[in-house]
Amino acid sequence: MTVEILFASIWAICGAVLVGSLLQLHRFLKTKPSIADEASLARFKALARTEMYLALFMLSLSPLIFVASAALVFKNGLPGLAAVLITSAIFLGCSMYHKRIERRTHNLPVAEALEEEYRAVCTSWIKKPWPDF
Repeated sequence: MTVEILFASIWAICGAVLVGSLLQLHRFLKTKPSIADEASLARFKALARTEMYLALFMLSLSPLIFVASAALVFKNGLPGLAAVLITSAIFLGCSMYHKRIERRTHNLPVAEALEEEYRAVCTSWIKKPWPDF
């Protein structure tokens, strides 16, 4: 029963982080449909930082997910494998939806004076592990 609890707990944490992140992205897009001023850009930077830290946290859970999944399959055989595959497929689908919403935040209309800084933040968000802005 311990393996099952570990497996479920890790995925519950991942799910909670994903849902929290999605809510944050949706809230931002609803309140800031464009980057029109310095305040909007500052809010975007705060969002990007939080999302980058959440991505690192999720990445740190990967080894635990792997170990818990392997242990579940080893202990339960085909039913364990089915649980791992179904859970992974659901999370993959949710992650793909999250990525689509995240891309929307990278393609907002931007005031010309803020375009360069906005693009730099977007590039950092996509390509670097730590915020550098």
